[in-house]
Amino acid sequence: MAFWDAHHGIVVGSPAGDNPEQGLTAITLDGGKTWQDGPVLPQPLARVVVVGVNTAWATASCDAPCRPKLLRTMNGGMTWEDLGSKVSLVSFVDPIHGWGATPIEANDNDSGRLLQTTDGGESWEPIGRLCGPAWPTIAGLRFAGDHAWVICAGEGSGTMGPSATYETMDQGLTWRVRSSLTLGGVPVRIGRPPSGPIVGAFFLPWDRAWVWQGRSGTETTLDGGVTWDQAPPGKPEDVFVDPMWFVNDQLGFALVFADGATQLWTTADGGTTWRAVHRW
Repeated sequence: MAFWDAHHGIVVGSPAGDNPEQGLTAITLDGGKTWQDGPVLPQPLARVVVVGVNTAWATASCDAPCRPKLLRTMNGGMTWEDLGSKVSLVSFVDPIHGWGATPIEANDNDSGRLLQTTDGGESWEPIGRLCGPAWPTIAGLRFAGDHAWVICAGEGSGTMGPSATYETMDQGLTWRVRSSLTLGGVPVRIGRPPSGPIVGAFFLPWDRAWVWQGRSGTETTLDGGVTWDQAPPGKPEDVFVDPMWFVNDQLGFALVFADGATQLWTTADGGTTWRAVHRW
């Protein structure tokens, strides 16, 4: 789920069932109150990101040895093209400049790498591997000009999971760790990292961010990832969020499972309070 502005948004997913083979899309023109079905795509869809006024990329999901596709629309979701790229997570600052992460796969030297594109995702060049063995998966990726963040995550237990939050100020040439937690043996902690296990993250261009953590609810940071604290809309073991998207520092959206139904919630005060606008 992602929004170009306060009114125009898009959601992607897969049909119910154990082995979906298609991807579903829908768009909204009224801030999520109503949705119109879009094209059915040939592979299950996991994530979508947007830039500008009508460009979006959707990442497909599949089990190994399948290689996930990257799909792009340039007309607000009416038609899509298969870019054929093996990325599981992407972030774009404009229609041509973006960054991506490769999925973790056994016996694959390209696993967990950061990639860069300058042609809208049609081709990618590796720029290094950031996450370490304690947290091998890139769970969150957000570029905003020169400023960017990556959250690395590892397998957790219950409502805890290891993670590391990295920040760059030079488009990924150099990185610094803001907070981290290593589990197993003697825990090593830097700052106050999220509780985990982390499913995804969204960063605004300035130091405010959210992570969603499945059973552990949602947490937010005001200092670029140094300290994280529990915050709405997620609640541990009660309100499950995946994903979140903010149009600006006040207006945001969250796809929520609560009260036995999938719902779209929105906030107009920077995440302090939330209200449901649609229920599936």
